[in-house]
Amino acid sequence: MKKLIITIIAVLIVVLGAVYLLKMYMTGDKIEIASADEAIIFIKEKNSELRNYPSDNLPPKRIETKQAQNGWYLGFYTEGSGLPGILRATCYLVTTSGNITATGEFSAGGKSGPSSLDLSTCKSAITSRY
Repeated sequence: MKKLIITIIAVLIVVLGAVYLLKMYMTGDKIEIASADEAIIFIKEKNSELRNYPSDNLPPKRIETKQAQNGWYLGFYTEGSGLPGILRATCYLVTTSGNITATGEFSAGGKSGPSSLDLSTCKSAITSRY
């Protein structure tokens, strides 16, 4: 009987500890994202549609990163397999504390796209003079 009580208490401690850690993870408490690679992994965990980035399959997909003051800008690009440049993109800011903010979306509208974007706005980094 004494072993059963000890086993039950041990199982309760493990379950309560797991629930506490899961709650901390889900609410963003105590998360420290220290690199662009960690930011990529973190956002892929939260957005399943981004898990297949990068990819050399057609259409090619790549990720561009840029350090921000409080984290990293990330651009998830789908490039043309027949048209040059970026055809579609979704951009985010991932802070060092684990907050994710969408900074925009880009579509080339069936035309050739730019080779890079301003990740803070998800708009073409190349401006026209006309």
